Amino acid sequence: MNHQQAPSSIDHIRVSVTVIAFACRALALSVEVFLHRVDSFGERYIGLQSALACLIMLLFPAFCEPGNDPEFMYIYLAWYLFMTLCIRARIQIRRSAGGAQPHSYYTGRPLLMGVLRRTSEHTIKTLVEPVLVFLVGTFVIAFNAPLGAYLMLASAGLLVTTKLTADHEQRRSVDMNDAYIDQRNAAERFRSRRGD
Repeated sequence: MNHQQAPSSIDHIRVSVTVIAFACRALALSVEVFLHRVDSFGERYIGLQSALACLIMLLFPAFCEPGNDPEFMYIYLAWYLFMTLCIRARIQIRRSAGGAQPHSYYTGRPLLMGVLRRTSEHTIKTLVEPVLVFLVGTFVIAFNAPLGAYLMLASAGLLVTTKLTADHEQRRSVDMNDAYIDQRNAAERFRSRRGD
């Protein structure tokens, strides 16, 4: 008799965190296409989260107070779709030219780097952009509640996503350092065993 083990609460938590991270990635993408250079995105960066971002933008006005005009939200969605098409076109042009490619999941080079020259890309992406999007959202909410609230939510998604990415890169860096030390130690043991 084959008994399947019930999923543990840790599995449920893991799935929940993955879903939340994916939703945050979609929210972040919906503003990153406006914040980063069109010609700098990695070729695999705009994926399934792009479709989820469209779905969120389509449904978001339904969760706002009745009587709010969703027209600006849908205009924003149209601009978002246009920008993703422009990014896709630039990726194809770059690939066909055979030039150097960025990391395939690269989120793009911030436009603000041209203005904030002394500020690192990391600081712009993890601090400046989320704050800027939030402030724009607080300004827009006075004129159009759905779009302003969406931008404020997207700034939170941007903040969470950049934090998760920074943590992931830090873990990878530590793992690579550990692997380097392990290999160096193994090589030293090998040399001493051979009598080198």
